[in-house]
Amino acid sequence: MKHDFFRIVFLSGLFLFSNLVQSDDIKLRLVTTNTDNSGLLAVLLSAFEHQSHISVRITVAKTGRALRMGQAGDVDVVLAHAPGAEKAFVDAGWGIQRRDVMYNDFVLVGPESDPASNARRGNAGVALRGIAQTQSVFISSGDDSGIHQKSSLMAIRWHPVHQ
Repeated sequence: MKHDFFRIVFLSGLFLFSNLVQSDDIKLRLVTTNTDNSGLLAVLLSAFEHQSHISVRITVAKTGRALRMGQAGDVDVVLAHAPGAEKAFVDAGWGIQRRDVMYNDFVLVGPESDPASNARRGNAGVALRGIAQTQSVFISSGDDSGIHQKSSLMAIRWHPVHQ
């Protein structure tokens, strides 16, 4: 069901774009975050390229970099997952419109001792606030990804993991 919705919205947007162009030599530059990892993007783009005769060049990047690429004009379509940052991107005039295409589920993994009592909490936001209130250690990638941006909106004491 989720994949059908994603496919309809995504293909609709790409087909609208394809109707604006007239040449068979068009190459659409798309930057995406983790959507490429699912395998779904390859299936959708195959159908799009076949029907529209527009080839798509994919770049995979974290949300922050993807939005900077859009701002610089290095890509035509940005597919990210940080709604607040995407809205600011469009509001600043760097993008034309923002659409919800899909969403992420947040899953927190912690020690069996559960120092923040998160096993009984109902959602990630409440759990993250519990981590902050109990001053429990929270490890994040510390990168510019959408997940990091979403998590950092809550007042959490960050302990970035660096490779």
